[in-house]
Amino acid sequence: MKRKKYSVAFVCFIAVVLVFSPALVHGQSWSAREDETAANREMAADEEDARVEMGTTMSGKVITVNALMDSVSVLDLGDGGNGSVENFLVKPRTSFIVAGSLKDLSQGDLVQIDFYTFKGRKVADTIILKQRGANQNTSFRKMDNVSKVLVD
Repeated sequence: MKRKKYSVAFVCFIAVVLVFSPALVHGQSWSAREDETAANREMAADEEDARVEMGTTMSGKVITVNALMDSVSVLDLGDGGNGSVENFLVKPRTSFIVAGSLKDLSQGDLVQIDFYTFKGRKVADTIILKQRGANQNTSFRKMDNVSKVLVD
């Protein structure tokens, strides 16, 4: 008689597990996606904090432009510059002044880059085209659409 009670209880337990396990699994996968989304938001917030806290400016000559990898390499010619080549990641929110985009830059152009460092990579915040390279056409484009900037 005891054997029947245990077998009925066991069958009921298995039925409950089978009925509720999809909900548990779904809840776990939703929780994992929620955790991943939260981690991505935290990383974006960390990157924004790095941009604000570690903003730096560098002037130099463009060595290479890689539009496929969204990067530009610049020879440091600024004050205190040691002549090193620095690589910058260009993000969709990177702003350009005079040049319209990364594709408008070419080897030999003189640029000023405002950047921040995040996770060991230099990320360009603003790229200003100061002067076209000597071997290029200097009539780059009209500057009618460049607004005046007030400087302290």
